[in-house]
Amino acid sequence: MEATFINKKNKILYNFLIIVPALRSLFKAQDGSVPVRAYRTIGSILIFTCLTTLHGQQEQKAVLKSINLSKAEIMAIGNKIWLNESKMSVEKLAWWNKNEHFASLGIGHFIWYPCNEEVLCTQTFPALLVFLEQHGKKIPAWLNNKSNRCCPWKTREDFFKDFQSKRMNELRTLLASTVDLQTQFIIQRTSKALELILQSTPVNEHAHIKKQFKRVASSATGLYAIIDYINFKGEGVNPGERHNGKGWGLLQILQSMRGNELNMKAVAEFAQCAKKVLTQRVLNAPKNSHESQFLPGWKKRIDSYMHELKIT
Repeated sequence: MEATFINKKNKILYNFLIIVPALRSLFKAQDGSVPVRAYRTIGSILIFTCLTTLHGQQEQKAVLKSINLSKAEIMAIGNKIWLNESKMSVEKLAWWNKNEHFASLGIGHFIWYPCNEEVLCTQTFPALLVFLEQHGKKIPAWLNNKSNRCCPWKTREDFFKDFQSKRMNELRTLLASTVDLQTQFIIQRTSKALELILQSTPVNEHAHIKKQFKRVASSATGLYAIIDYINFKGEGVNPGERHNGKGWGLLQILQSMRGNELNMKAVAEFAQCAKKVLTQRVLNAPKNSHESQFLPGWKKRIDSYMHELKIT
């Protein structure tokens, strides 16, 4: 709710700080003055812009109202994400995969880049630390420098040399004890995803995107699929996450969906489109990226969406 309010306030502030001066200069007379009737026109345009902004946000809020999960559902989703990422291994709560330039932390393998490393993928681990602190969790002292929370290990080799160190074990202990909060962090990202997607796409695509999002989100299993995929491959709006101009996030899946059915039929189409999008990613990838080795595992993860979520 707070994030929605701040975003709304920022957009309205944008209208005043950017649009008003621009319109004033447009209507300015030769002597530099602005006629009274011009201010009436500016006011009408501004009111229309603000009302359009508020209406769009109310629409998005209505679409996302379905993301209302019980504690049991949150834990079920969190454990399934953890199972997908590392078979619920505590050791792999702090990990660094081969051929990657960043560490992967937590149940969702949140990305953490070393200092001075070019950030090509969306980095999420520093934001998770802030989220845990906001919920009363004590962060290890060596991570207290909030202005510089980049990964202290520069390479994968450095990371595994330090694999059994005190600070690495502190990190795993923190992450093993906050599965519920990490899941809430992932869900929070999901609640903002639709707005990010709509902001990055033409207006004429919005109805289709919202329709497909609502179809998949019509069941707890579908929500799990959306939540997991965003954590897994992102929203699809980051310009840096492209091969040959083609993305592979949630946006690209929703764009490729065409059906009308709800519940598991919607989830089945979502999974089918996800596999096609990821296959296309591999085909478009640079040959030295070796992404083809990951595709079977990615598809296996997508297959987990086809099993209804078990709530205990």
